[in-house]
Amino acid sequence: MPALPNIVLKAITFVCFAGSVVMESTTFAVIASVSESYCIIGHHVTDAIGLHLLLLRIIYIPDCIYMICLLASLPFNSCSFGAEPTTIVYNIIAGLFAQISLSKIPTMEDCGNDAMATILSVPSANGSLIGILHFVSAAVCIIFLPVVERSVFNSSCIEGMEVTEEVGHHLLLLCMITIPDFVYAVTVFLAIPIRDCNFGSELTSIGYNIVSGMIAYSSLSKITMIENCGNEAMEVILFQPAASVSLSGTLHYANAFINFIFLAKAERSFYIMRTSDSNPDVFLQY
Repeated sequence: MPALPNIVLKAITFVCFAGSVVMESTTFAVIASVSESYCIIGHHVTDAIGLHLLLLRIIYIPDCIYMICLLASLPFNSCSFGAEPTTIVYNIIAGLFAQISLSKIPTMEDCGNDAMATILSVPSANGSLIGILHFVSAAVCIIFLPVVERSVFNSSCIEGMEVTEEVGHHLLLLCMITIPDFVYAVTVFLAIPIRDCNFGSELTSIGYNIVSGMIAYSSLSKITMIENCGNEAMEVILFQPAASVSLSGTLHYANAFINFIFLAKAERSFYIMRTSDSNPDVFLQY
């Protein structure tokens, strides 16, 4: 299968991300327009719509960041951002999130309100299209991605140890946050149905996201020192870490910022629990 030019792959990915952002924004606006309806106020569809909007919001900000960064990188042919394995993986995960967000929509019963037609149709239509756009973007990149983008470990730059120190430093720092990020992602996902669990939206997670963002950006400190050894893999080595890790660091900072701004007042301080002197069975918060 012939490889498509880098600019074409990035353009296709950009169109898919832009379409996803439009569909997500439309869903948020439409649901907000019927938020005062009897169906929503009466909590007839709260669980189903809540799960749908929550999962869409998880991918909405990354989708916006990808779309903006892709648009900015289109004039640079040597930049492969948006047409590389990292974006493929993200698109698959985001597509799965979009499809999972629809899991409770079919269980909703019509409460007889005029808004019900909107509540039943818009999430299903837009959610399905969002998932399809992400999967299409991933499939196009998988099929038409240039061979040099698939693996650079056999290139003379790496085998000749010309970039070992710089790339090794980059990968070492990334490995420090990869496993914690994975654990956080799985745990937060499992905690979503538990309303009383605030894991992922409390001070500890804010601190972790700030530190992880700093580590991600620190991992790029030596990448800028790499000199082009003339191998075609250098385009990947020079641009892939900068593009992907910049996005990773930005996502960590965005997560910390959003949680800090919108964190409930009761969550903004750590409570010290101690027993009452007069009644040992009663705990007091300080």
